[in-house]
Amino acid sequence: MIEFSTPVKAYGLMSYGKSRQKGTPHYSDQLQMLSDHKFRELWLRRGQVEANTAEVTELSGAPD
Repeated sequence: MIEFSTPVKAYGLMSYGKSRQKGTPHYSDQLQMLSDHKFRELWLRRGQVEANTAEVTELSGAPD
């Protein structure tokens, strides 16, 4: 869903979670939200993504 506000906001949900690896915190983290009929805000701006980054993996040979 998109909210045409200033700034624009978007909301979504992945009912099957974000990971197929059991034991990870994102295996089924959104299933409860689905059952509660709730959505999460999607991060559209760089600052939002950086503020919510849990892990960074540096790739060798990646451009700066």
